[in-house]
Amino acid sequence: MSARPQDSPKERTQDQRGQQVGERPQEQVQQPHRERLPGAREQSARAVPAPLRDDEWPPALLISIAVCALLASGVLVGVLTERHLAEHGGSVPGGIFIAALLSALALGMYRRRYWAAIAFQALLAFQIIIACLLLLLLGNLIAIAVCLLAIALGGTLFWKLVRVMGRIQARDLQRRHLAIAAAEEEHSRRDDQAPPPRQRVQAAGLSARLDSPASRGPRPRKRRRDA
Repeated sequence: MSARPQDSPKERTQDQRGQQVGERPQEQVQQPHRERLPGAREQSARAVPAPLRDDEWPPALLISIAVCALLASGVLVGVLTERHLAEHGGSVPGGIFIAALLSALALGMYRRRYWAAIAFQALLAFQIIIACLLLLLLGNLIAIAVCLLAIALGGTLFWKLVRVMGRIQARDLQRRHLAIAAAEEEHSRRDDQAPPPRQRVQAAGLSARLDSPASRGPRPRKRRRDA
């Protein structure tokens, strides 16, 4: 028997490279692409918020109404009781205006108005910005703790109101769609009860004939008086 000739090291390396190149597509086929499935948080964030019911009062909305009412009453009491208000940099008309604005926001949120909720959110954002700026200026630990507490509470209430605003907007859109559907239904019902166009033309022609002078008959002649 003849011995099989051994391959040279160069041919072995070429064969190994060819095998590796040929095995790459198989490895890619064996490992399919895995799509990332959305988690529960992403699904809840993408979900359309349910419209706010008339008998439903979210806690964030109640807290916002209470905060506005308390601030309005506190500003009003301070304006009426403080005698030297101008020395502290305030004025009576300005205090009354701020109290009226806060009262309007409280009343608007009580009636579930979208503009009132977004205006109160703007006030919360302004308060958070002011508290952050005060952290850079204050050196007292108690004042810094108060500012951090104000930032935490304001940010939490701001975040909770976002969901409430979405539900208020969904309720307004639902009411608008219902009003449009009711108007279209009323219009279609009137069109069904109305006579066809041919009958309308005939009725219009008949009424025109009745109103014409020829249909009324000859006019009575006036008798001449004898001179």
